[in-house]
Amino acid sequence: MKLLAAGHSHLSALIRAHYALLHRDELPDEVEAYFMRLNTKANEPNFSSGPREITPNLKKRITFVLKREAPDEVVLATMGNEYNSIALLQHPEPFDFETPFGPEARLLGADPIPYSAIRRFVEDRARINVGLFINTFAEVYGGPIKVLPPPPPNPSEAHIRNNPGSFAERVKEHGVSPAPLRLKIWRLYVDILRQLAEDAGPRRVEVADLPAEIFDDNGFLAERYWHRDPTHGNATYGHEVYRHLMARHGIELPDPRIHEVAED
Repeated sequence: MKLLAAGHSHLSALIRAHYALLHRDELPDEVEAYFMRLNTKANEPNFSSGPREITPNLKKRITFVLKREAPDEVVLATMGNEYNSIALLQHPEPFDFETPFGPEARLLGADPIPYSAIRRFVEDRARINVGLFINTFAEVYGGPIKVLPPPPPNPSEAHIRNNPGSFAERVKEHGVSPAPLRLKIWRLYVDILRQLAEDAGPRRVEVADLPAEIFDDNGFLAERYWHRDPTHGNATYGHEVYRHLMARHGIELPDPRIHEVAED
């Protein structure tokens, strides 16, 4: 099983998991993986300065790497923070919306906005970011593509304030959005990913399900998978996701509860 995984910052958790398994000699012989970081000097800029599209140079590199590696499957962990750019920070005028994803609490005192409006807004952002990568890989690779969603939101405002990462100044200025609203927008974003995948290659491009273990009882990212920032999963999270991806092909990786994966 040869995997090519391409992406941005959310790819890091998978990379750390892969090399930790290699270091401990726990990666099965039948697993081979190549990781293509898109936010490196060789691949940037990703987008053209005119009409929003993947640069010709990056398209050539993607085509070259796919031809050279000839993977059995591609996993895309591209972008993924579009929903956090919308959901993480407290809006000056608190809002909420109803979704078709099941019973969800409404925020007291928040202005209701139509579901169609928030979906259109998030979808527009996704199409010109992650959507462009999905389409580019689908155009140049004829095999199966799994689109990996970003981790579900971290429920702890205290953790986010103590580990704000690149959101530090904005968290200090605006505060953190209520966790239930962030979860709604994450679920909406994942549903939009499914639509983008279907549009790019019906039945060939699919959104990968995340393993049940990474969720807490309320659908948020479980604490043992929190990273030292507000938006990413840690290396143990990457191990759990990697294990889940391989299990679909009948390949068993060690349980991450046996060894916690080092962060660095």
